[in-house]
Amino acid sequence: MFIAGWVGVLGGFGAVWYAGRIAGIAPWWLGPETEPRFVLVIATPFVAPLIALVAGVTGRKWACYFGIAAGLISASIALGDLHFPGLAVVDAIIGLCGISISVACLGGRMRPAPDEAIAEPLAVS
Repeated sequence: MFIAGWVGVLGGFGAVWYAGRIAGIAPWWLGPETEPRFVLVIATPFVAPLIALVAGVTGRKWACYFGIAAGLISASIALGDLHFPGLAVVDAIIGLCGISISVACLGGRMRPAPDEAIAEPLAVS
């Protein structure tokens, strides 16, 4: 679920990109179509979700914790789009979904079984 959720977050930012181009409104990280931003600025909303996705695919123990941080970073992308309130809400919801996925995955992590003392077999006489 963690991996699928972060793929969804990446897809959400891709949808914001496409919808912004179709509607003629530019998120701060894209800039106007006639004068686009530098490539590293355009990649900004995709970096944290991509790192969370790689951490989940490689099975890192800290993936859920980084996912929470990546969700906060993704939600903060909305601060630059406050001049387009609808776009800012969508950006914030995408980030909050990332946080929700990561918090839910914390509860579903596998933990090692507790050590139990092995009982000695009873002698039958």
